[in-house]
Parts: sequence; structure tokens; C-alpha cells
Amino acid sequence: MKKHIYTLFSVLIALVAVSCEKTSEGVTQVVSFFQMYGASSIYLGVGDEFVDPGYQELDGGGQVVTVITNMYGDEVEAVSTEEPGFFTITYSTINEQGLYFEKSRKVYIYDATVTETLGVFTVDSQASLSYNNEKTYSDNAASYAASGRTTNDSPTITFTQVVGNIYSVSDLLGGWYTWIQGRGPQYEETYGISFFDMTGYVTLNADMTLSLMSSKIAAWGDGLDSIENAVYDPDTKRLVYDWSYAGQVFGHVEMVQN
Repeated sequence: MKKHIYTLFSVLIALVAVSCEKTSEGVTQVVSFFQMYGASSIYLGVGDEFVDPGYQELDGGGQVVTVITNMYGDEVEAVSTEEPGFFTITYSTINEQGLYFEKSRKVYIYDATVTETLGVFTVDSQASLSYNNEKTYSDNAASYAASGRTTNDSPTITFTQVVGNIYSVSDLLGGWYTWIQGRGPQYEETYGISFFDMTGYVTLNADMTLSLMSSKIAAWGDGLDSIENAVYDPDTKRLVYDWSYAGQVFGHVEMVQN
């Protein structure tokens, strides 16, 4: 968390530096570090060739360092298009004033052969289960409601198609913290924002199974351990899977496409 704060602070200072002027004989010079070529998001099919558009070094900057990470956050040598997923390419430098500056792009690899699409789902609260207390989502929501929280035992979960078979998900926990426990409304009333959706990315595979790409919950800054037994049935429009978080919280979620 501190790293992100320091990075944000450095970028803000860098922006101030860009706006500062160097005047020589009445000519104003804007200090720049480097310019990233190409789009910030690139979409490629499995097997397509990836060519990094790169960057242009400008006056006022130091050597630009390029780091590539896969969807699990591991540093890799190059972008691979052999299977669906995504990579983050980060270009960074330190300018002559010692300020850190970076830009990044995402490269998404999708499977164009998967034509079935996901969308908006409603959680089946009677079929979804907390493995920690062996109660349904509905029973858990009722317990939290009895303690004075605002709950919703049938929240909607949105799978937004990024490209091909890659989807971003509004809450991979099926509303477990935000709505079943009622933490979302409670914190939104206090702070004006909810921190408890487990957002992330998944792939819908050709056999209608789902694979977890990445996930993150803002409240604690980490993600799921895994999702397992994840299957979408195109006939019944039903999606089911087991999820595990922090090595000690486990659940089973079922939802039906609207």
C-alpha cells in the first residue's frame, strides 16, 4: 500500500514538474521524460504475434526500464500469446530531478473460438453456501439483517466482456461481504464508497468451465486463493463454482443469468 502511495506522490510531483517552465531568452521549455507509443490496451487472439510499440525517450529523463508481468503478478521475460490471459508492461524512469515516472499498458490474449457470452446474473441465495458455518447465503443475510445491517440475499453480479472469452467480474464472491454481510451499505453510508466487492477477471473456456485470471478486494488489497469447479451451463444459464479466500474463508456460489 505504501508503495502505491509513494508512486502516486511521485507522479503528482512529476506532473507539477511538467507544468513548471524553464525560460531561456524568452522561450518556454516543458520538461518531459518519455512518451509511450501505441495504445494502453492491446487485444490479440491466441497465437497472434505481439510487437511492443515501445516508447520514445525525451529530454529530461533517465534510462527507461521495461518490466513485464503476467496476470498472476509474476515477472516474465516476454509476452506470450500461446494461451488466454493478460500481461502488464510497465515502462519507468527517474528524471534528472530524481523523480520517478512510469506508464503502462495491458496486453490481453483471447480465444476467439468461444462464442458463448456471459452477462448479468442473480445469485441463487438458497443454493449458495458459506462453508464456514454451513448456512446458505439467504440464512446468513437474515442473520446480519437481524443485527441491524442492510442486506440483500440475491445481489446481481455482472460479467463484462473485455474481449473474446475474457471477462471482468463485479464480485467473484457473489456479494458475500458487500450484500450478504451488509458491509457495502454500512461503509457506503459512512465513507461514501464500498470496499468489499471482489473484482477480477476470468476466462470462459471452450468446455464452458471458467478459469480465474486475477482478483482483488479493495478492503484488504489481496485476492482470491482460487475458484474451483467453475462451470457455466448454456442451457440453464446457470453458473456455479467454489471460492476460497485468505486460506480460511470458503464459499459455494450459484447464480442464474438474467
